[in-house]
Amino acid sequence: MDRWDEEDEFDEQNLGNSPWNQGGKDLMIFLVDATNFEGASLALKCAHSTLRTLIWKSSMDLFGLVLYGLDPDSDQNKLSGTKILLPLNPAEPDNILQLEEEIESGSAYPTGKVLLNDAFWQCQSMFDDVSGKVGSKRILLFTDKEAPLDEERKRLLKKAEDFNNTDISVDLIPLKSDFDMKPFFADFLVRANNEASSEDLSLTSPDDLMKIVRRKIHRKRKLGSIYLDFGGGLRPKVSFYNFIGRSNKPPRVYLSKDTNTEVAISRKYMNPDNGQELNSALDINKYQEYGGRKVVFTPDEVKMITKMGISSEKSGLRILGFRPLSSLKWSHFVRSGTFIYPEEEEVVGSLKVMSSLLIKCLEKEVMAICFYKPRNNWAPSFIALIPQEETREDGAQEIPPGFHLAYLPFSDDLRNVPTRLDCNKSRVLPEQLEAGKKVIHKLRLKNYNSEAFANPELQAHYCLVESLALNRDDVEDFVDTTLPPQDVIQKKLEVVSKEFNEAVYPDGYDPDAKPPPPSKRKDIQGKDKPDDAKKAKTDLEVLDMDSSIRGKSVEKLTVDVLKNFLVAKGVTISHKRKADLVRLVYEYHSQS
Repeated sequence: MDRWDEEDEFDEQNLGNSPWNQGGKDLMIFLVDATNFEGASLALKCAHSTLRTLIWKSSMDLFGLVLYGLDPDSDQNKLSGTKILLPLNPAEPDNILQLEEEIESGSAYPTGKVLLNDAFWQCQSMFDDVSGKVGSKRILLFTDKEAPLDEERKRLLKKAEDFNNTDISVDLIPLKSDFDMKPFFADFLVRANNEASSEDLSLTSPDDLMKIVRRKIHRKRKLGSIYLDFGGGLRPKVSFYNFIGRSNKPPRVYLSKDTNTEVAISRKYMNPDNGQELNSALDINKYQEYGGRKVVFTPDEVKMITKMGISSEKSGLRILGFRPLSSLKWSHFVRSGTFIYPEEEEVVGSLKVMSSLLIKCLEKEVMAICFYKPRNNWAPSFIALIPQEETREDGAQEIPPGFHLAYLPFSDDLRNVPTRLDCNKSRVLPEQLEAGKKVIHKLRLKNYNSEAFANPELQAHYCLVESLALNRDDVEDFVDTTLPPQDVIQKKLEVVSKEFNEAVYPDGYDPDAKPPPPSKRKDIQGKDKPDDAKKAKTDLEVLDMDSSIRGKSVEKLTVDVLKNFLVAKGVTISHKRKADLVRLVYEYHSQS
């Protein structure tokens, strides 16, 4: 019999980080113009950095690197001035080492006639040679040429239409700061991708080039799609996307000590009575302890409890009503959400319906409350569709329009967090408080961006494994950006830190010294007034004494408790032993 609290197939803890359906492997080719040696070197460094990222995050995706604009007579392996530097393969350590040798060589390539159409043909041929399910095909073009040769213009525009028909997207990475797309590439990208590029591609430094490449190689893969049921037969379709996800260490892999190969793990359940193998899906029941007894549930009953008795026909995303945005609190966010966007290609009219819903939700400042059960074996939940308005800056989209899907908690997901902690509080003087405020004001971060801080634990792990994979003796150092910059802090707090120390830690300060006891209050006649806490303590001891007398357990009380009780009752107790004090307590109780 299995316990209820063990992990089972219906655990939804990490469902937000795993896609519903894998769309196949992504294919990406860096197409680099080799006629500009400085720009080509930067492109190779970007490819090197991209490979190091893909080998961790996208080990099944394929990456290739092609140079064009070379002299076709300088190497027999070149076709029409193109050279496949890296074939279209998964990212491997050998590819990284090969690129490092290419970058360190520092020799310029023999250049010739720049034939961009032949380079595109080479990339398309590499895509066609890939077997299996393909999710996306992308070409990142690195060039400083604003327009191709006149003889190639018509063929390239026709090639752009071919890319559009074969689902090959093209992204342009300019290798100079004043790159003008109007002569050719503005029209070319519209024909290839069915949309104009509104992104700012101005290049002012090599770091800017790497930032552009990182944005371009980011996979915009949808997690899945689902119908949004408005009722009355109105059911537009929406897709789900993750804006942010948790980066975790790769899972632990068990290896054989003899062959150093991965060991396959097999788990079997055995009956302890007869040693017979059990079927975990049919023969094992779960139980929950309640009232000292084990309440047993069959697998079918567990499924019904997890699904809340909801049939598969009622699965999906269904609007229940609307609530003001002000009613959503920070405590309602129990897990990471997703972003939904209409799927116009699958259901015509979805974009218009969702746009109308977004406009009205923004106007009325409300959110949609929905029932959410995307799959039959998923536990149902309630979610809020939070509207997000589009924002643009300098003609480029910064924040897309759409809805954030936020999971709402059930009643048992919320708990009362104590706001007042039971700890010793020191009295703070006004001048000490002002000195502390100055320190906090000086250390306040401006324009804080969480993406600027890398996880040091992951970085150390990556550097260690990378050095082992590349057969390097030394582990590459990394900068821990989470550590506070001590030199900057000391410069900012040069004056205010001295004032804070003088206010909080004056001369002669002893951290181990006990604070002076509070002075006793006096009544009108000048006599000491008994302390309220002491009086309350005495009253409590009297109540405890009554219960001890009834239970015949006065002998278990301490001498101080006995004395306090008798003094409160006006009994003389000078120089009495504990046995005498116990006798006086019983005598007083029998007389009263």
